[in-house]
Amino acid sequence: TDHNGVKWTVVDNYDGSTWSSVETSSAGERSFTDTWTENGGTSVFVEKLTGQDTYTETRTFSSDYTDNSFKDIQTVVAISKSATGVETLVASYTETMTFNADYSSTRTVEGALYGFNGEQFKDISITETKDSSWQTTALSGTAIKVDDNAAVVIGFDGVNSWGDPILTFAIGGAAAVSDTSEITNTNPIANDDAYTIS
Repeated sequence: TDHNGVKWTVVDNYDGSTWSSVETSSAGERSFTDTWTENGGTSVFVEKLTGQDTYTETRTFSSDYTDNSFKDIQTVVAISKSATGVETLVASYTETMTFNADYSSTRTVEGALYGFNGEQFKDISITETKDSSWQTTALSGTAIKVDDNAAVVIGFDGVNSWGDPILTFAIGGAAAVSDTSEITNTNPIANDDAYTIS
């Protein structure tokens, strides 16, 4: 039972190469499918909730070892499908994490479409740098808001209590505004769960 009082039934399965999980309830269905090979993998998430469009997100994973560093590359494509079958692209970007020998890292997000805090952005380009303790030390980027084509400059204003970066957004030439919203961890407790492993 989740924090909204909805009881979900979860069925997990692993066949030696593909792991899948299907969650069903009165609110709808969610499924996860992960397939991995020596060269990478694919992860597909599908959410079909009652009265809502079907959301499908596909992540393709690959890696690269060059110049004494390791790159973890994720290409993400997400589609929303209406009850009448109309498909809308809602995300299309590549996220690359480069790990250095001293455990510091640089993450880049580049792509045509990216969603954040209920807003859609296009032509996005973000670079985040973390030190060897995995603390964000810098973050900057640019994007364009989909709804009004306003140019956006993304900056960095420290970290929140979770250690996540606080972003700033300067939209259409206006002064930068911090996104200080923070999710509170209320630590919900699940009750009367039944597990089936096959």
